Order: sequence, then structure tokens, then C-alpha cells
Amino acid sequence: GGSPEPDEHLFFSHVFIGLGLKYLYSHFPGYPWYGLYHYAIHFVSMIILLYAILNLSFTITRFIFFLVYFAVIELFFLNNLQFTITAFVAGQSAVFLFLSFLNKKTIKSWLIIICCIALLIISSMVRPQSFRLITIVSSPIMAIFFFENVKNSNIVLKYVLFYSLVFISTFYLEIYNKSYFNNGPRYKDFVLFNELKSRFIDWNYITYNDDTKRIFDKVGWSKNDFFMFSSWFFADKELFSIEKIREIADNFPKYNTNISIGYVAGTFIKKLYLMILPIIVSIFFIIYVPLNKQNILAIAASFLLVGTIMLYLIVFLKLPLRVYHPMFSCLLYTSPSPRDLSTSRMPSSA
Repeated sequence: GGSPEPDEHLFFSHVFIGLGLKYLYSHFPGYPWYGLYHYAIHFVSMIILLYAILNLSFTITRFIFFLVYFAVIELFFLNNLQFTITAFVAGQSAVFLFLSFLNKKTIKSWLIIICCIALLIISSMVRPQSFRLITIVSSPIMAIFFFENVKNSNIVLKYVLFYSLVFISTFYLEIYNKSYFNNGPRYKDFVLFNELKSRFIDWNYITYNDDTKRIFDKVGWSKNDFFMFSSWFFADKELFSIEKIREIADNFPKYNTNISIGYVAGTFIKKLYLMILPIIVSIFFIIYVPLNKQNILAIAASFLLVGTIMLYLIVFLKLPLRVYHPMFSCLLYTSPSPRDLSTSRMPSSA
């Protein structure tokens, strides 16, 4: 949509980001602040990622692995700048940095943990759904590392601080964001409207045909009205009211019930083919991982989890490729993540 003046209601990103952008566009017009804010997060995330990789000690091999990641993955992201990807990049950098400094017992390591928390909070503000996926995709390596060091009070305390502050902060930030929308007179029903709208436009679960015509007749919608709404033409607030949209939506299943195994398998293979580069780079990194029981378990669990998430999204949602690419890029740094000089996973073990 568009607005005649800067507005803080970004919907998919937090209102705090919207307020900052609104101020910048209002006081310093003529600059592409939205794009610059995305590039700034990518820049900081790459610096943090490189710092985490070189944390143990500098080697040419580690630096080359970062350059491979940057050339194959990050350049693709920069050429497809979008809030879903930006949130992923910030989140994966935070996770990798966290794992890089867990074994340290210095005050600096605690400051680093605070930085990781801040970066994950930023990730959640840019795109909450990406933040949740980051926490899920990184959970195997995070869990394995935790149980390997459950007797280390320093590491356990860092885990408790990390997860408690991250989840408490993001929980209340999301509550505030929804409250801000609901309390605004122009945006009171905006969140609900978009949830209902997605079932018509994004997921295509609601269809107009001879069997469903009676549902639309109840609210006074013609076939043309349905196609107008499905094509983003719904300026008539009376005809396309939330009450009418909800009544129609309630007569359809929330998910596609006619999906076939062939469709799921075909879509899964197609998406894997389109993500062949990050998959190849993941395998390339994993070749250098020391093959012990913990590492094999972490890698297998991570890939299995991402595959399961992909199947879930294919069956229940219809999401663009930009959601799947970052999940595989995360495997480069959450499966082969650092611990120490003797047993660390790639790329820091090189």
C-alpha cells in the first residue's frame, strides 16, 4: 500500500522501526532510509559473523570460508533486499556469535552475550516470523552444546540469561506492537483484516464456483466482487467489510485440504533445486567438520529439522523462496558452529 505522508505502521516490522523511519523521512526527505536501514543491518551482521569466525584465531582458511559464504549467499541476499531475509541474517549472526563466546569466562564474553541478545531482538523487530524460524533452526546445535556443558555453571548461566531476556523482550515487544495497531483509529482492525485477506489472496484457499456461490450470496458478493477483492481492489469498506470477509472465510477450511502427496513431493524437490547453491556450500563446509558423534548428530538434526519445516510450509502455507533460502544459509553457521580449538565445527575449526 501507499501513504500520502510517512507512517509508522509497517505491519510486518515493529512500530519502533516505523517510528524511526517516519522521523527520518519527515526530517531528512530525499534519502532511501528504508533501504539504508536494511543495508546497515546486513553490514553489521557480516562484521559480527566475521568477528565470530575469527574469534579463536586468524587463519586464511577461516577467512576464505567467510568469503565463500559472502560471495554465494550474502551477495544473493543483498540483491534481494527484503525484511524477511534481513531478519534472518541478523538472527543467524547473533546465534553464531553466541556460540563463539560461550566458553569464555571474561567480562568481555558477557558483553558479547548482551550484543547477541540485542541483535536477536532487532531480528524480531524486523520480522517476528523470521526470528522464530531462527530460534527453531538453531535449536539442535544449541541444545546439543547445552547438554554437553550442562555441568559448566558459566555456560548454563549464559544460556539462561540469553533465552530469558530474548524471549521476554520479544514477547512484550510483540504485545506492544499489536496494541499500537489496535489503539489507532485508522488501524484498529488492520491486523485482523490482513489475516483474513491472506486466506483469499496469499494462500488461495477460498474459491468461487457453483458449489461455493451460496456462501458469497449470503453477504451480497458477486463473482466479480470476489475477483476484485482477490486482486487487491477492496476500497469499498461497506462491501468488503471485516464482518463479510470473516463470514465467508469461516465457511472454508483454514488450510488446503485437497493437497496431494505428488504436489508436496514435487514442490519440495523444486525448492531444493532452486536452493542448490546454499545446499552445495553447506555440504562443502560440512566436509571439514570433525566426524564425532556430537557433530554428526547436530548436522543430521539440523538438516532433518529444516526439511521438516519445509514440508510443513509447503503443506500449510504458500511462501516465496526468500523464506527457504535463509533457512539453508543458517545451516552453514548453526550446524558447523564453533566451540573450541580441538572440537569446533566449521568454519572456525579450519
